[in-house]
Amino acid sequence: MNGPNLPPERSLVAAVVAALFAAGIISAIITFFTLSSSSYWLKPIVELIVLIARADSKITQKDQRVIIQALKGQFGYFRAKRAYNYFHKMKDNKELSTSKACAKLNQVFEASNATVLLDIVVKIAVSDQYLSIKEEALIKEIASKLRVHSSVLHSVLARRNFIWESKRHTRQERTKSITPSSSASFSRYYEVLGISKNSSFEEVKKAYRNLAKIYHPDKVMNGVNKAMAKKQFQAISEAYQELKQKLG
Repeated sequence: MNGPNLPPERSLVAAVVAALFAAGIISAIITFFTLSSSSYWLKPIVELIVLIARADSKITQKDQRVIIQALKGQFGYFRAKRAYNYFHKMKDNKELSTSKACAKLNQVFEASNATVLLDIVVKIAVSDQYLSIKEEALIKEIASKLRVHSSVLHSVLARRNFIWESKRHTRQERTKSITPSSSASFSRYYEVLGISKNSSFEEVKKAYRNLAKIYHPDKVMNGVNKAMAKKQFQAISEAYQELKQKLG
């Protein structure tokens, strides 16, 4: 019923809808800035770092030094300092969850930017030039939960020098992993692009374009170290150019 001093019912409904709409926009804005804040996504990244660092055993002093250097290289001094504070609080926490950490990161990062962050996890895992079976399994689990394709993960691993525990009985793999000059071989270039040695030039181009979309400094999300992405992009570009000369 409408009294002489009351707004029509339709006007009242419209006012309520407008108020709810405005509240929804404000809520969306707040959510956006919350998710974009480094304090939101830095913690789950550190959780993954803790989990990979203690995949085999206790976190040693050497492990902690490697982690400090990796954090500085990835995030810069101030953000790395905050990340290391998180690390100290979390390193003995037995309730950390790969699934929960990755779910939070998926709210903020697309798979392409998550791939760049996966590099830091791999770097810490192979800092001793050795990838244990447990570390390998955890990296694959993290990559899967961050929606990183297996071929892209293969590319990430191929750009690091280490020995695989799962392949340690393969002489060729042992030689490839510890011999710096092996990175000049064409088989190495295929691996850097995450493809098989029998791939055609069209497949080489496709792999390169997909990785370039991930690692090109102009494509990397703010907060992710562009210098590190640029270094990885250069390795990918070198592999592509060498294979292009051979196959193109």
